Amino acid sequence: MDSTLIVGLTGSIELHEWADRLYADGRDDDAFSLIVRQGVMQGLTEFHGSKESPRVSWSHHDAGDSWTGSSDAPELIWLQVDTAESAPGRLPLQPIAAVLDRVLRKVGTPRIDEGAFLIPLGRFPHDSMEFAYDRDWFEFSDPDRSEVTGIELYASAGEGGESADVADVAATAQTWLGDAAVLAVSDRPAPGPVAFRGSPYVSLEFLGQVDCTVREWSIEALAWLTEVLGWAMSSAGCGNHGLVRLRRQPTTRA
Repeated sequence: MDSTLIVGLTGSIELHEWADRLYADGRDDDAFSLIVRQGVMQGLTEFHGSKESPRVSWSHHDAGDSWTGSSDAPELIWLQVDTAESAPGRLPLQPIAAVLDRVLRKVGTPRIDEGAFLIPLGRFPHDSMEFAYDRDWFEFSDPDRSEVTGIELYASAGEGGESADVADVAATAQTWLGDAAVLAVSDRPAPGPVAFRGSPYVSLEFLGQVDCTVREWSIEALAWLTEVLGWAMSSAGCGNHGLVRLRRQPTTRA
């Protein structure tokens, strides 16, 4: 499990009329098959002997969705991959976000209310300068549409996470987030036992909660926030895995 990465997106989707009709006629194009096709098309993953690519970002394990009944999980869409043989560099969170976004928009109009990311913390590069390019991208968004996001952070139990301070993690992450996302440590109590797809495999301890005003609420923005927070957790000494859960709040802040 050291290299396992799991993404779960919760929300709803309004299927395109043509997709709804095809599913009613018996088409079985579920998230698993659509993610595989898109990943192979983009040269991001290999599957069933597809040609080797130097850009391969992950090995596909499993996936599911709520609109075809291929999964009984609460997520709208979820994906589990192995990053052990990924190309060197950053975690493939942005490529995964792009593929999930394309798949969802292929079949309908999605609304994402929550993102949960179980990430291997040992895969983060020492040089985080690339985050600055992402920050510039997300800062170039409508500030009047900023959203308040609640974030829960968890770290692998017994592997250094218990000694990490959530305020230090937030401060470290903020250095790379700029105006694209502004973090504020929350004193809300622990939300209770972790209920997440990866929790049966990875024992997690609650690290803390953070409120975030984010310029853009999108799958790629959630993936970027997760990567920066994961890098900060790794820098703080959290070991092996981290879980970042981001929830859209009902309040919209100008």
